[in-house]
Amino acid sequence: MNKLQMFLSVLLIVGVGSAEAASFSLTQISGESSLASHAPDILPMENQYMSYSFGQVQRNTRQSVVYRLSNTGTTPLKINEIFVEGPGFSANHNCPEVLQPQGSCQTLIYFWPAWQGFHSGRLVWSMEGGDIILSLSGYGI
Repeated sequence: MNKLQMFLSVLLIVGVGSAEAASFSLTQISGESSLASHAPDILPMENQYMSYSFGQVQRNTRQSVVYRLSNTGTTPLKINEIFVEGPGFSANHNCPEVLQPQGSCQTLIYFWPAWQGFHSGRLVWSMEGGDIILSLSGYGI
């Protein structure tokens, strides 16, 4: 597995009852470097769209990628939920309901194709003010 780190900073402006803005970064810390952003860097109160391809993976074997979500702002970041959709994809995370300033958590995403062919899904980090939606794809061989 390639241990390249790819940094992708995504800023999200969140009204949390104060004039301060919450900001965060999402960093791929393992897996192949095929993350692509499909959104401008700053989208106030909107969703952030990205994609990750696992490429070709042998049937009934597992490949994974890890992302770190960091609160780089000065206010707490409320995480409503984190979920994955799509056959062959699963995820685990250690993110709390509220990510304190300068805090971080990780999400481990698995692709485990049971059949040959194209698979697609998505992982969503749902937060106050907007979501990060990571489109997932892979091909079982």
